[in-house]
Amino acid sequence: MKALRVAFPIHMIPWGDAPGHGIGRYMYEVARRLVEGGAELGVELRIYQDPHTHAGPFAGLPLQRFPGLRDTLGLPAREQSVATRPLPPPGEEPPSPLGRAHNRLRDASRARFLGRQPLDLLHFAFHVGRAPAPRGLPTLITVYDLVPQLYPETVAAATLYGWRQFLRCAKRAAHFLTISEAAARDIEQHLGIGRERVTVAAPGVDPCYTPPRDRTAAQELLRERYGVRPPYLLLVSTIEPRKNQAAAVRALTRLPAEIGLVLAGGKGWKSERLPGLIEELGMKERVHFPGFVADQDLPLLYGCAEALVFPSHYEGFGMPILEAFACGTPVVCSRSGALPEVAAGAAALVEADDWQALAVAIQELLASRRQRTEMRERGFARARHYTWERTVEGTVEAYRKVVADLGFALE
Repeated sequence: MKALRVAFPIHMIPWGDAPGHGIGRYMYEVARRLVEGGAELGVELRIYQDPHTHAGPFAGLPLQRFPGLRDTLGLPAREQSVATRPLPPPGEEPPSPLGRAHNRLRDASRARFLGRQPLDLLHFAFHVGRAPAPRGLPTLITVYDLVPQLYPETVAAATLYGWRQFLRCAKRAAHFLTISEAAARDIEQHLGIGRERVTVAAPGVDPCYTPPRDRTAAQELLRERYGVRPPYLLLVSTIEPRKNQAAAVRALTRLPAEIGLVLAGGKGWKSERLPGLIEELGMKERVHFPGFVADQDLPLLYGCAEALVFPSHYEGFGMPILEAFACGTPVVCSRSGALPEVAAGAAALVEADDWQALAVAIQELLASRRQRTEMRERGFARARHYTWERTVEGTVEAYRKVVADLGFALE
């Protein structure tokens, strides 16, 4: 069977040295496995990045570069002092009119470039921004959640601008991937896209997420590197209102004084509001911000926690609860978005806006060894259900469906 030649742009994310979590992790894990198993899967993945920008973890994979806009326009190249400078992080404000014109020209340049390549499919694995899709090349787009559509007040204006760009190019997309059945229902209900045009390819959990072999040694490492001291509750996510760290802080006021709360994650939009609430509630000594936690240390952070609390207002999936399950850590989370689907009876569920119920659920969990043991075993079983191999299988299934629906012959 002829290999399916798939363009996989990665220019839309400002990569660091590690794939991180969320969308970046998903993109990297899928791409790496498609590259490594491409011959067996019948896929030739072609990864495209902007010129002179940092490719992060993708630097270890076969990588091609989009031509620079100056090259496309026939202008002399600028001297680059750093050949692999990272992209700047996305701002909060949408681009100026001049910036929008530049973006349109750049997107058109990328699309023309891909249109000249021997490709069968474009996989745009991001749902903010415009896919560089030439006419005639079928496009598949991964939509991770509908936060900009359902909760526009929780994202920056720049993200809303990117979402509108996505909606325009989505009209021409042949198919969509998403990460949960809940997200698939949202896509059908709120974007009017038929369910037959959506394939679910849920993320997997990395094998590194296991309970710590030596809990005492793990606790000492966390104390030395991050200042984290047991006993503590853990919340792993970007610090922003949608993730609802405020509910976890409020619940802490109803819990024994020796219990702390560790909020692990980078600062997001409107994160500056949280410290004021912590100060107001007198929780400054009990809430700890460890900052960046290295990938190799995250399983220890999960495994030494009394519980993961995750009261998010909306999630397209909810990777932290799956990672906690794999580390043997009980979970108390909200009933929002895809979280009940992912938890499937392995976590205690509360309403996102009911911090008192969150506090009660945590109290019951801390008081009952039997409940913790039962939740631990259910969590292990749930984590085993999600693998990156299944993610890739679903992705390739979507690729094949697109070309079959369009009548392409791959024999």
